[in-house]
Amino acid sequence: MSTKSNNSNNLWWWIAIALLILGLIGVGFYAFQTQKKHQKITDEIKKEKEEIASNLDDMIVKYEDAISQNTSLSTELEVERDRILLLRDSIKKIKKVNYRLIKRYRREIANLKLLNQRLFRKNDSLRNANASLSFNLEQERKKVEQHQSRISNLTKKNYELEGKVSVGSILTTDKFSVTALKKRSSGRLVTTSRGRRVEAFRVSFFVKKNVIANKGKRTAYVQIKNQNGEIVGIKKGQLKLSTGNNVTYSDKIEFDYEREEQEVIALVNVAKGSVKKGFLEITTYIDGSLAGGTTYKMKY
Repeated sequence: MSTKSNNSNNLWWWIAIALLILGLIGVGFYAFQTQKKHQKITDEIKKEKEEIASNLDDMIVKYEDAISQNTSLSTELEVERDRILLLRDSIKKIKKVNYRLIKRYRREIANLKLLNQRLFRKNDSLRNANASLSFNLEQERKKVEQHQSRISNLTKKNYELEGKVSVGSILTTDKFSVTALKKRSSGRLVTTSRGRRVEAFRVSFFVKKNVIANKGKRTAYVQIKNQNGEIVGIKKGQLKLSTGNNVTYSDKIEFDYEREEQEVIALVNVAKGSVKKGFLEITTYIDGSLAGGTTYKMKY
């Protein structure tokens, strides 16, 4: 009886141990499955965190590109970019991430994307407007340059024409007649062929017809030089030519020019005995320009 009782107790004891072992195995299996599920959720949340940070990095790159286009929205774009930078940095610093936090960040990113779309559309519109304006400005600049080039060419042609007209309007002289004169005791001037007796020269010449020259008062200047290049006659003054040179003249005569040929007569006084044998060079100038000239042979 005692032996049967002991055997019965041992059986229940082994059954209890078996049940305990089965319970421990079940608890361990449950704990393993729970840990596995938790790790899976943790990995998924970590992956979500990395995806959020990556999305924010992409958004920052787009903002930098939009800011570099330098439109009137650049300041507003910089503010939004800085907000995204702060959000990204705060996400990267988080040690423990839960689903609720991830959900909140997802919601903020969704709002940022909507704002991005609005700002980028507006920025693209401004960029296209700037591109169109730049194109129009470039076209206008080319037109202005072409216009300036035409003006420059016309001005050059005008200067050339003015130069030709100016040259063409210069008065010239011809048909010279030179007479050597001496003075009688009565004061009357008469002709002479002896140089040592000469006291004046009568120089007659004609101003040619010129239809493009200006009408009005003109001044003719007469210069007489001997074959040594010395001025013959009394020096009455100096004339500055259009070339910039100065010449000494022996007489000047004012006359009214009517674009028709007309005679001009000058009287050049000389000191008696100063004229020597040889050729004399008579030159005329009108209003600062060379007009013409001739030579005259003087006997002694």
